[in-house]
Amino acid sequence: MGKRIIKYINPIFQNCNVGKICLKKQDNLINPYLGKCNYYKCKRNIYLRIGTIFEYNNKTPASVLFYILKQWLIECYNSQKIAKNLIEKYSLETVNIKFINSFLHSCREAIAMYIRTNYKLDPLANRNDNHHICIDESLFSHSDGIQIWVVGMINAETKEIRLEMVDNRNANTLKNIIEKHVLPGNIVVSDSCAGYSFLDNINSGYVHHIYNHGRGNFGYVLCYSFY
Repeated sequence: MGKRIIKYINPIFQNCNVGKICLKKQDNLINPYLGKCNYYKCKRNIYLRIGTIFEYNNKTPASVLFYILKQWLIECYNSQKIAKNLIEKYSLETVNIKFINSFLHSCREAIAMYIRTNYKLDPLANRNDNHHICIDESLFSHSDGIQIWVVGMINAETKEIRLEMVDNRNANTLKNIIEKHVLPGNIVVSDSCAGYSFLDNINSGYVHHIYNHGRGNFGYVLCYSFY
């Protein structure tokens, strides 16, 4: 594992452009590994948490943070289940749920940033595919008063999906999202929200089908999309 860590930290932490970072194990639960430049004029020490998600709480042992990540990513446990397992594994009296939530939030932000930086998604439907793209939006509220809209789309033929977090669902926002992910020559299926009215313009390049939540045919759209 040490060699794999060195492979990634050398190009990141090399500051003298001469030496390489050597990994040194130390008897410290908080920072079990220390990076050290091997150039005799440099010899800079580097704490590997700096600039990573593990910098969030530099007083928590790295082994605990890795355990939380494993429980979240691999076992898919929620914060309450992770806290219970931490108490059992490390013989703790109690665990701060807010700490787990905050740490996992920083992990989600890091993952989202990596995806935005390194991945460019192809259109959900190419020009003149004549695919059915079902779109809807939902408002999510947090206990601290923060509200955010999430716009979701699914291609009924390929089952591919796209999700976008936005501040509002006005016409400009929805237009930009649709044009980003769906090229003209496809069928957009939406509710009767005024923000989708631009699709009814004959020059929009799209065919617009409208479903009505109140009449109960939204379930049909979902079933059609997934099956």
